[in-house]
Amino acid sequence: MNLITRQPSIIDDVRIMQITRYNLSELNAMRESMNLNELKLSNNLIVNIKDECFALLHNLTRLDLSYNQIDYLNYTVFHSIAANLITLDLSFNYLTTINETFKEMIELTKLNLQNNRLSSISSDQLKSMKKLIYLNLADNFINQIDTATFIFNSALRKLILNNNNLSDSVVDTIGTKLQFLDVSANNLNQIPKGLNQYVVDFRFSKNNLSEINSDDFDSFPLLRIIVLSNNKITTIEYDAFGRLKFLTHLWLNNNKLTAIPLNLPSNLRELYLQSNEIHTIDETALLGLTRLRQLSLQSNHIESWTVCSFCRLKNLKSIALKGNQFENIRFNRVSNDSNIVEQYLNTSIDT
Repeated sequence: MNLITRQPSIIDDVRIMQITRYNLSELNAMRESMNLNELKLSNNLIVNIKDECFALLHNLTRLDLSYNQIDYLNYTVFHSIAANLITLDLSFNYLTTINETFKEMIELTKLNLQNNRLSSISSDQLKSMKKLIYLNLADNFINQIDTATFIFNSALRKLILNNNNLSDSVVDTIGTKLQFLDVSANNLNQIPKGLNQYVVDFRFSKNNLSEINSDDFDSFPLLRIIVLSNNKITTIEYDAFGRLKFLTHLWLNNNKLTAIPLNLPSNLRELYLQSNEIHTIDETALLGLTRLRQLSLQSNHIESWTVCSFCRLKNLKSIALKGNQFENIRFNRVSNDSNIVEQYLNTSIDT
């Protein structure tokens, strides 16, 4: 273990400085380098940061303070560097509030607040960051996000909110032009209605979703990736995904489905249905999936199937059927290669 507890001096012309795992508990003014562009201070014991600490680092654009013990930050701490800062990592600290912390950060594009102790987010806390593209709020205690919180963050494209305490009504108010949204592990019961048409990647695993209605995704026509694993889904209405012509990856594993969903989009490349309660392989459910490359049906209750269940999937590269209890496998003239069958039965896919 590195037992150095004093802040090392900084060489004048250094552009990138890494001071990690030094057991620093506080930061003093860094006067030796006005040319520093990137400063990494992660994995220390920092609790307090003095206002004058970054006062002379006018060229600093990237700051990493992750994995420390910071519980409060006044906006004055960043006053001298706020106008130029582009990325800021405060993940894995003890922050309980960010009321005015970022009020002067007009150039910030990436902010990581994962694994702190935040319970609410409001528009006043984020409104100065009009160029913000990436925001990670995962693994906090957030139960309240004010309506129109992100209205000033018109550039925001990736929002990560998994493992919080959000309710359905809170998620419905998120809005903005998001392309990526992760609200996994929040005890949500339904697909949010307040999203926008720009969402491409939607993560909703480890919630309490029990059914998917045919119109749940109608407002999100550009979706390419949907992750609905580890829910309680028993019912998927016909054509719930069929109109999503750009959808390529669909995770429905670890649910309670008894059949393969019908009318899946023809553009689908990967389909994950492992660890459900599927009993049979309905050939009609796979019709039209000519671009499917990977299919996982392992750890279900499938008892019988025909090898030609997959004959029309001309681009299929990998099938996982391990962990089922087959009583009847019917061969046919189109495909009766025992090596293929053995591959189907012994392949598993980890996701």
